[in-house]
Amino acid sequence: ALFSFDCTNSTKSNMGWREISWVFTAGETATTLEFFSRYPRYGSAYYGPALDRVLVREIPGSSLPLPTTLYVDDDAVGDGGPGDPQGSDPNEDGSTAHPYDAIQEAIDAANSRDVIVVLDGTYTGTGNHAIHFKGMSTALRSQNGPSNCIIDCQGQGRAFNFRAYEDSATVLQGLTIRNGDVSSETERFIRGSGVGGAIYCEMGSRPTIRDCVFDSNRANYGGGAIYY
Repeated sequence: ALFSFDCTNSTKSNMGWREISWVFTAGETATTLEFFSRYPRYGSAYYGPALDRVLVREIPGSSLPLPTTLYVDDDAVGDGGPGDPQGSDPNEDGSTAHPYDAIQEAIDAANSRDVIVVLDGTYTGTGNHAIHFKGMSTALRSQNGPSNCIIDCQGQGRAFNFRAYEDSATVLQGLTIRNGDVSSETERFIRGSGVGGAIYCEMGSRPTIRDCVFDSNRANYGGGAIYY
């Protein structure tokens, strides 16, 4: 969760106190909470509000949903527009009978700990590039390896953005990512601009990327394939 501290009438020596509450879902039986300032100041140093009296409470009656497997297939039976995410199966629900036809749709429907399986094919268009994991501990993998599952960005930006403190439990596996291109982004001091042609990981995000192939991806300032 992100929180902007109102520093009005505050000083570094006396920031004042505020009570803040977040609701979160623990993705595993053991979960680590990390608190840190998002932006550096004065070189590599950080400063910001202090934390005190941090309490973690279980919400009565809450429990984790059981992990499920969701499927993505761009030319499944019932898909109104094979290869076109805009023409979808009206009954798509991520099942084997009615898979999603865009990767972002599956991520939007997933919960932490779910697995998303991408079937063989070449994935293009809306929902198959500029994909956000939204901080979830979700595994996205191909069914049959990178030679059979290709994300073709067609020069319309990068494939994946990790911008919400995803950790090693967020997994990307067995994909070919092709023709990601951020070389036209020239705003040097805008975070993420012109870097990471295929994948961009913002400060604090550290997903697991395994058995992926990067082909013909371009960036303006660095990280033609991946930028951390």
